[in-house]
Amino acid sequence: LSGTRVPKTMKPDGKSIAGILQGKERNQKQRAFYWHYPLAERHFLGGRSSGAIRVGDWKLIEFFDNGDKELYNLKDDLGEKVNLLAKNPEKAKELQQKLDQWRKEVIANK
Repeated sequence: LSGTRVPKTMKPDGKSIAGILQGKERNQKQRAFYWHYPLAERHFLGGRSSGAIRVGDWKLIEFFDNGDKELYNLKDDLGEKVNLLAKNPEKAKELQQKLDQWRKEVIANK
């Protein structure tokens, strides 16, 4: 989208969503989106060392500094105000397993 070229020596660790952003892919199967934000200390604006996964309406955040987790249903709670971890432990476990597997695949350390 930016017109830049990726050097052939670099191996992307993700999949392009350009077709979705350009409106060319409409029937995209549900896929996971991952975030990895390791920090040695808190960001000066308050950001914490964490990782996250979103699949469909569900988002799981894992904080690396203390191991806390948060689970949200973004369809019902776009502002991430109500942590549903205690009410949906199986969904949290499912997402955590996917997040752990992805970290192994891309060699992402906490």
